[in-house]
Amino acid sequence: MEQLSRDPVLIYFLVSSAAFIIISMLVETMVRRRNRTETDFLTYEAIRREMSEFDLFVESASLWNIKTEQVEKDFKEYLRDGSLPFYLRQMIRCIKEQ
Repeated sequence: MEQLSRDPVLIYFLVSSAAFIIISMLVETMVRRRNRTETDFLTYEAIRREMSEFDLFVESASLWNIKTEQVEKDFKEYLRDGSLPFYLRQMIRCIKEQ
C-alpha cells in the first residue's frame, strides 16, 4: 500500500482502468435496452430471410410498382444517409404487425 501512494502512474492506471470498465458496462446496458430503429429492423429482417437489404428494397418496391432505377437510387441514399423510402417503411410496419 505504501508503494501505491508513492507511484502516481500506478494510481492513474488503476483509476483509468476502473473508469473504462464502468463506462463499458454502462454502454453495453444502454445498447441492450434501446429500441430497434427501422434500419435495425431492416438489417434483422434481411438476416432472418437470408437475403440482402437490397433484395428487401426490391421486394417492397415491387408491391408499389416502383421502377428499378428508383430502387437503386433509394438504396444508394439509404447507404449514404440511412434514410428509408416510404415503400420500405410500409413493408416494415406490415411485418411488425404480423
